[in-house]
Amino acid sequence: MRAYTPALNFVDVGRTPDGERVDWRVVQTAVLLDDSINPAEGYPEASFEAFEVLSSTIPALLPDARAVFKAEERARGFQTYEPRDFWKLGASLLSERSKAEAGVLLAPALGVQSVGEIRESYVRDWMAPPSPAVVVALKGDRLKALIDEADEQVRREAAGSTLTGRPRFVVGGVDGKKRVRGAPLDAAGTYRVATSLATAEALDLPEPYEPAPGASTVNDVVIAELRARAGRTPPADYHAWMSGLPLSEPGLWRLNFRDVGLNLRQTKVVRNEDFDPVPNSRVQGFNELLVGGVFKADAEYLKSEFKWKNTAEAEYAKSRIEPRGAPATVNLASNRIMLLTLATRRAGGIKPEWFARSYGPSVGFQYDGEFESAPGLRRKQTYSLFPGVEFFDGTFIRSLELAGIVKRDLGREPPNTQTGIRLRSVYSKEIGPSKAVVHGELWNNYFFLTKQDTAGDLRMEGDFNIKLRVPIRRYLSVAPYFDFYWFQLKTRPTWGYTTTLGVSIGFSRLWKPQYESF
Repeated sequence: MRAYTPALNFVDVGRTPDGERVDWRVVQTAVLLDDSINPAEGYPEASFEAFEVLSSTIPALLPDARAVFKAEERARGFQTYEPRDFWKLGASLLSERSKAEAGVLLAPALGVQSVGEIRESYVRDWMAPPSPAVVVALKGDRLKALIDEADEQVRREAAGSTLTGRPRFVVGGVDGKKRVRGAPLDAAGTYRVATSLATAEALDLPEPYEPAPGASTVNDVVIAELRARAGRTPPADYHAWMSGLPLSEPGLWRLNFRDVGLNLRQTKVVRNEDFDPVPNSRVQGFNELLVGGVFKADAEYLKSEFKWKNTAEAEYAKSRIEPRGAPATVNLASNRIMLLTLATRRAGGIKPEWFARSYGPSVGFQYDGEFESAPGLRRKQTYSLFPGVEFFDGTFIRSLELAGIVKRDLGREPPNTQTGIRLRSVYSKEIGPSKAVVHGELWNNYFFLTKQDTAGDLRMEGDFNIKLRVPIRRYLSVAPYFDFYWFQLKTRPTWGYTTTLGVSIGFSRLWKPQYESF
């Protein structure tokens, strides 16, 4: 029954035998109390606007708690919904409607408890005062702090301790392993979090507060989403959502535009022969024009225990030089294409977290080529296969691959095949108040000796590069960088290396297309 106030509530139950059958008749009535007495100031009369006359054939919004939870899961010994159950579900529903990655809501007490299915009138009674639905951008470390604080509140409540400080709240869309939409929480990343304006202000979440797309108030969203699922959702799904799991895990796409830039350089020297004796490189220089560009991007797909990463890198530049006393020539200053795809299945977790939080078997395939061939040489076409193991998700070491390598070079005549072992690591760390990022890569290939080796084969090659990316405005940044490349011949123990030191101004952007516009 529904107990209305201020009223005197009656329920009449009639039982009438009729042969082998029994008819039951249940009638509820509510007699309003004397309304001739005006309510006291500050205590208005109860409003009945939130209650509707509904057909008994309309499915309940929530199934019986006894079908959702086992008896041992309820600390009080009887199976009813608790505030965190309902509001975690509400946070997940809100994040799904708002196309956000997670949801955060205050978790006030549920005013009325009932055993059995929960119909809409009860749910409306549980609702907090209407508050606009908004979306905020939270850094990963701030979202992690909220998750940890909500977990600490649960532990204090279980121990019978009184909550101090901020009000009770919940985080929805995050599983027990603190993965957001199936992906490990990145402390340096940025997440779109759906919440209510009241929650954002109570928890001091950072502004601006963007109106949630497709949502007005949190109450309207929760009611609408529960109605859409009523009567066709198994209790096991409600159990999962009330534990914090997102309503769906379609897999997460992350696109990281690591470096997109344009390189322009022009040198102009105006002098005559009288300056020939001057020992100064700038004076003795020559006219040069260099035009080029660089593009480096990663497309990563994460779902449950699987990770699929794709990398594309391209560098191209031409320079026109005019030596004194010689005709102008055009040189290829940069000429490189690299495509890499790597699939990994998470087998377990490890520590320390700066190194890696996950590991698993992996297999990768890479193509190295050129935009155009150098004069007199065939165009480079190299294909490599990397079966091995990957350590990933570290707070500093983002990925470390240990693998075998099978390399097929079709740019040589005849085509050449090399086998060996490979190490590749990608690292990144945000430092300082300016949010500068140290980013770089280390890789090394070692090839086994064979009887078919020639003077043109390398036994070892590797590269170490590091870049400090300092944001200028939004996605534009300036980045001093250092690159060191080493190599050794196979047939002779001869080493060589090249170094590059420079500064680039370019575009960098981590984009999650499912949850944000570009």
